[in-house]
Amino acid sequence: MKLSGIATVLMSGTFLTTSANALDITADQLNSLTGPNISWSDSTGTAVQIGDQTFYYTYTAPAGYEETTEHYTDTSVTGKLFTGEYHTENTNPLVRISSPGFTITSDFVNNATDSDSGTAYSAAIYITGNNITVDSISGNFVNNSVKGPAAVGGAIYTSPSVVIDVIEGNFINNSTDATGASEVQITHGGAIDLHGGANTIRANFIGNHAKSNVANAIGGAIANNTVSSSYTGPDKIQLIENSNFIGNVVESVSGVAMGGGIYSNQGIGNIVNSNFLYNKAIGNDDSHGGAIYSTRNLQITADKGTSLFEGNTVNGESNAIYMAGSGTDIDLNLTGTDNGILTINDGIDGENYNINILGANDGEVVLNNKVEHFNNLSIGEEANMHMGLNADISGQSMVFAGTGGSKPKITIDIEVDKDNQTTKSGMITLDGEVSGDYNVIVNSLNADGYTGAYTAFLTALNDTDSSDENFHVSRVIGNPYMWEALLNYQGETEGSTWYLALNGNVDPDPDPDPDPDPDPEPRPDVTPEVIAGVGLHEAAIEQTRSVAHNVKGKVAAGREYCPGCGSYDYGWDGNKLRNLWVLAQGENANIEKPVDMEAKIWGVEAGFDFQNDIHNTLGVFVSYRDGEYDLSGKGSKLHSPIGSSIDNDSYFA
Repeated sequence: MKLSGIATVLMSGTFLTTSANALDITADQLNSLTGPNISWSDSTGTAVQIGDQTFYYTYTAPAGYEETTEHYTDTSVTGKLFTGEYHTENTNPLVRISSPGFTITSDFVNNATDSDSGTAYSAAIYITGNNITVDSISGNFVNNSVKGPAAVGGAIYTSPSVVIDVIEGNFINNSTDATGASEVQITHGGAIDLHGGANTIRANFIGNHAKSNVANAIGGAIANNTVSSSYTGPDKIQLIENSNFIGNVVESVSGVAMGGGIYSNQGIGNIVNSNFLYNKAIGNDDSHGGAIYSTRNLQITADKGTSLFEGNTVNGESNAIYMAGSGTDIDLNLTGTDNGILTINDGIDGENYNINILGANDGEVVLNNKVEHFNNLSIGEEANMHMGLNADISGQSMVFAGTGGSKPKITIDIEVDKDNQTTKSGMITLDGEVSGDYNVIVNSLNADGYTGAYTAFLTALNDTDSSDENFHVSRVIGNPYMWEALLNYQGETEGSTWYLALNGNVDPDPDPDPDPDPDPEPRPDVTPEVIAGVGLHEAAIEQTRSVAHNVKGKVAAGREYCPGCGSYDYGWDGNKLRNLWVLAQGENANIEKPVDMEAKIWGVEAGFDFQNDIHNTLGVFVSYRDGEYDLSGKGSKLHSPIGSSIDNDSYFA
């Protein structure tokens, strides 16, 4: 453990929280996402349900937008407001594109398609054709609805060979509804149904709804959907970034509902710094994916920012992500990089899938609910998997996915009840093997501690070789006491069960005690931060101990004291005397109290002074010290099983 004399403070602000508690979203917070043309309140406007809260929105057209009833085909459309258009044909969009290269920057509000036969398509934008690329689509898409025996793409529909380069804006309260049909049909994408693809999506999806009667309903906000279930081509959505999926719902009255926020069976390259809050899938027992349902590899990343999954459910049960692998396993890659924090406070489930925890540069992946049925959990080099108090991670096996470089980290939240002598933490339960060498960071949520506190954090009862795994506590946060990672601490004879324990160290003094206590009180080991903190004062004194002596010696060098007349140089001839000096030195020291440490100090002083008369000498000096202090952790009063160090730079003038 290293304590530096230079500290950096990072501050950031967002209305999203990473706690395990339910979010309290406010109208002002929604306004910060969707404004200025969509305003939210608690009482006025059109209602949208988000979790257990009801919010109301009001739309105001952007300045300069022209309201129109015209339908556009194969042309760019800018600055238009399409509102209140109702038609009964199953394909009668306001904007139809069938050739490449167009840009759409307009708003679509309160439009509807209501068809009695066939598939009813988007009430706003319909794009079809061979190898069509649309440059961009942006705007406010509010309360557009599609209804029919089959209903797809409330605001946008694309056919299979269409690619939209960029989709931006707000998608609020759009819907697809196939509940009135006598036929057994499906509904896709309450806001967007992409049978084609998109390179980048950067938008807010709030309160969109895809609902069917007895057939499948997929994608409350987005259906990234291929007509062929055996599709194995490239990811059709390359990137979703800086987006929010809030309060979207996919529902089938008596059929299967999949993907409250997103349904994807043709791949998403990466979902970056995006939040999924209070999305729902409601349907029969085969319904899955409160926030995301995926049949392909899925990458979710927090990069220099945050991603949060919270309040997402399937039939009322917590679930954020469902990975539906078949045949070959698919991968759920969860990544935190450059201080990014990806927090999943909802469940993860699936079949034939693996979870890969990745990251670098102090990123974190926080798991704080049930994570089930994976075949393999792997943690990569420099990654940090953070287990919340409610983490319940169960699957087949767990491995280190690196090549022998930096150890992966597992941060474990612990709550100690000293009065009731209980300890709580998350748990990993494996049916198969565990292997790898891991650094454990104990995040103590309170400062309580008692000798003998312990909690199991991993059990693998069928693990056949415990020699290929190791968990080592490298740091403790929020508590002065040092925890240990111990194998089969309660005497287990089968498999591997790993515990975190707070044990007492009866006599930490390595030297013989001439007057030992006949009944010593157990003393828990302390963290290296405590040792470094206690030693910091003595290190500061040692750092500058010689400065005054050196300056005095150089200023007084060659001076003669004359009682009653002054102090002056032996060779002073009465003229102004100037003195320029530099002194470099190094020193070592062994310090035993208050903690044991060895000091190596290098420093330099430089100064300039002049004598104006026999009574007065004036001057300036500067001093620099570089001190390195190695603390063993051994001591009669405080003991740490892990040593620490202090690296201190000091400047003085």
